[in-house]
Amino acid sequence: MNTNDGGVVKVKPYPFEASFESAQQQKFVGEVLKLTLKGFIVDLKKTVVVVGRNYQVRFVLPTKRFPLEFTAKVIKTYDQFRGKTESNKVDHLAEFHFVKPSEGNLTEIKSFLLKIGQISRERL
Repeated sequence: MNTNDGGVVKVKPYPFEASFESAQQQKFVGEVLKLTLKGFIVDLKKTVVVVGRNYQVRFVLPTKRFPLEFTAKVIKTYDQFRGKTESNKVDHLAEFHFVKPSEGNLTEIKSFLLKIGQISRERL
């Protein structure tokens, strides 16, 4: 975090941590790389998720103090293999869309996206 002369704290918007749960998989965490009103893209590191499966997601927006909880569905996965051998790293990214988000959660996301300048009031 950085502060300027006016005492305003500047917070880096991305990435931020999210935790995931489902009945078919152990709890795991990832880093949200981009958030929209529809969903988000997350870096899952070594965790693999299943397209079409719903997960309970929990995260705290960088400008807020209280966690938001959602049900989100995996829409796409993106895997990148780095290196020539099996022991080299594989990066797993996934796109999730919110399943029936509450108005309160959507309001919090809109507020965050406006604060960081990702969307403008005209786009709402």
